[in-house]
Amino acid sequence: MKILISPPMRFGNYFTGAARRTLEVYNRLGEEVYLCVDWDTFSLVDEEVKPLLSSFHVVKSYSVSRVKYLLGFLNCLKTARKADFILSYSEFSLSVLYSYLLSLLSGKPLIIFVHHVTEELRSGNKLLRRAFNRSLGIITLDNEEVVEELRRMFPEKKILTSTNGVNTDLYFTSEEKICDGLFIGNYGVRKGVNYLDKIWKFVNAKGGRKLTLCILW
Repeated sequence: MKILISPPMRFGNYFTGAARRTLEVYNRLGEEVYLCVDWDTFSLVDEEVKPLLSSFHVVKSYSVSRVKYLLGFLNCLKTARKADFILSYSEFSLSVLYSYLLSLLSGKPLIIFVHHVTEELRSGNKLLRRAFNRSLGIITLDNEEVVEELRRMFPEKKILTSTNGVNTDLYFTSEEKICDGLFIGNYGVRKGVNYLDKIWKFVNAKGGRKLTLCILW
């Protein structure tokens, strides 16, 4: 089976947790997987991520440069015509619509991965809803609230769940308390770090003592 993953994946400061999870899951499939990548940021791939890319056929594309955008889209479209289906690894409108357009022009089915239900989707964005309605199905994280909301929105659509796998051999437990609070996620504005300092100062004031915050990203 040939799978094309789009839109172009960005690296460096643009690399998201959703993108990393996509690489971790699909490099284990044993299928012929093609990955659209943003070539302008490809040189910024983290050393820890490089081994994950070894299982993919990289398709040179562009998403940062407007001048090269069309050229990159045509490269992805050429590969889409050889694929069995197209997977949009993000539920955000620009990502879905990029993959939707590839699906329309190539005639290949579209599957959309949803990490969480966005306000764009809730608001009834007509073009976004059309892309979801045309899709072959939806894959989402094993989160009951997200699954139920998607089922209400798309009652006729096949929805499958996928868990976030954790290798427990990489972790250990301890009775020693290390943190009073934990922030997990990409350390950037998109994840709300601009509010983190204010919130933690408020928590400290309520706690009556200096508390320790651990940040993992």
